[in-house]
Parts: sequence; C-alpha cells; structure tokens
Amino acid sequence: MLGNDKAISKPNVIEKAIENLPNKMSSFKTDAAEERHELEKHLNYIQNAIITEKKWNSFLVSNAELQKYPQINQTIKELVDLRFLHLVNPNVSSANSDGTRYSAYMIDVGLFPNANPRDFQQVEPGKKDHRAREDKIRSAPKLNLIDFNSKSTLRDVTFLITSERGETFLFEQEFQADNGFIVFNFVSEDADPIIIDDDNDSDDFFGLLLGLESRMVHVIGPKLSEGGLYKFDISVLTVDGYSKKLDKPLVFNAGISIAQTSEYSIIDPNFGEQNINIISYYDEILDFEYNSNSKEIS
Repeated sequence: MLGNDKAISKPNVIEKAIENLPNKMSSFKTDAAEERHELEKHLNYIQNAIITEKKWNSFLVSNAELQKYPQINQTIKELVDLRFLHLVNPNVSSANSDGTRYSAYMIDVGLFPNANPRDFQQVEPGKKDHRAREDKIRSAPKLNLIDFNSKSTLRDVTFLITSERGETFLFEQEFQADNGFIVFNFVSEDADPIIIDDDNDSDDFFGLLLGLESRMVHVIGPKLSEGGLYKFDISVLTVDGYSKKLDKPLVFNAGISIAQTSEYSIIDPNFGEQNINIISYYDEILDFEYNSNSKEIS
C-alpha cells in the first residue's frame, strides 16, 4: 500500500523501476571495459529496436540464429542474469507459424520510456488465452541477429568538428571518443570566446546506457539556448586506434534546426495594438514591418 492506504498500481511499480535503473546500470562497471561496452551496445540496440520503434515490451529471437551467433547469445544471457531481460519461453513458435522455433524475451519495465507509455503493447508474464495459448507473446516482433550483429560501434575515433549557428562560427576542435560517440551539451552563458568543457568524468544515466560516459562535451557561449540552424562539419580522422590515421578522412555534414520565437507589437487602425509571435526554424527575423493599409507583413 502507498500513503493514505492507496493500492500500489502497475504504473507505480514501473515508475519505481525506472527510478532504480541507474543503480542497475552501475552493475556494468564490475565488468571489463570491453565486455561492458558490448553489454551497453546490445542493450541499447534492443531498447531502440523493440521499445522505441516497435513499441513492445517483448520480442522473439530465432533459436537457430542464437546458435549461429554464440557471442550475441552469451551477451543476451548476461543481460538476463542482470535482469534487464527476462526469458519467458525458450521454445515457442511465432503467431504466423513459419516452422522456426524462437526464444521469447521480455524487457524489464525499468527500461520503459515512462510509467504509462502510449500505444504500447505489453505482454503479461504467463498470461494465456482461453485455450491455454501464449498468443500475445507469439505475436511479438522478431529481433534479427543479422542486423544486430552488423550494428557494431567504432572504437577509439578521432573527430575534427566545426560548428556554426546560422552564419556565426562557434568552434573547431578535435575530439577523441573511446566508444565512437560524443554528446554535446550547449549552455547559454556570457562567455566570449566560446568555452569547450570536456567532461571526461560524466556519469549520467543516459551516458551509461549508451556507453558515452567518457565523452560529454559542454559548449558554453552567448545565445546558445536560442533557436536557429546549427551546422556541423565532421571529419573522422582515426578509427579503431588513435594512432591509426585514415589516409583520407571521412567527411560528414549535419544540421539541427531548433525553433526560435520572436514577438512583435503592431498598431492596426481597426484593431488597435496587436502582438504577433513568429516561429522560425532556420533564419533570424530581421527588419520586421507591418503595412496597415494592405495588412501585409514583410
């Protein structure tokens, strides 16, 4: 029971499990760095493929594929031991039987996006229909280990990253990432020139889940909380070893558009003073004018 004699509901249980997830994630730290990376990578893949994309809490894996990929099979077993995954049935057919036998797994509720996920298919442990069939879990999405095996993350990567906001230069700097990922956190403060704060000791939950605990980069400068188009030119200089320079760097261009709102006051002869809010995604609004005769904004 909760306070005031209220019954504990299913969302209450899920909420507590989500709150406890960072403590469970800390169990990864007891493993060697290479093994921890594999566990984090595969757990993140399952969470994205099943929870985020399919919106299910369970999935099927072909037993033949588990035999074909023993390393992935072992990783899944370790995730079961750590109670991030739960083996429901090691020998089940799919709803539209294709002659293949599957292992059925459920994902721990602590990995749910929130306590009440919308449009979400939840399989209850041990639940069967009136004919004692486990049809619900037999309809769960299938996890393809061929795709699973190809989603490997590059290690020991050196990036050269140049960033601009609109036409304003922000920074150009090299970054090294043990796990091939960098997380940028833009902080708006009166700092000129822009400060790059490389937080090598970051230990937040999302960093742990994605294997990014060593690469949180804070970019501190004026007006960085405002919207607009942020552009990134990314050159990959080394891969699988910081001394292994590529003969020809790989170059990528990316952009993130963030909405910014501008407010203007106009005087109309018929309607008096009016306020207009304009949301733009790419360019800053300049030289705003209102023509009361034609009722046009330029």
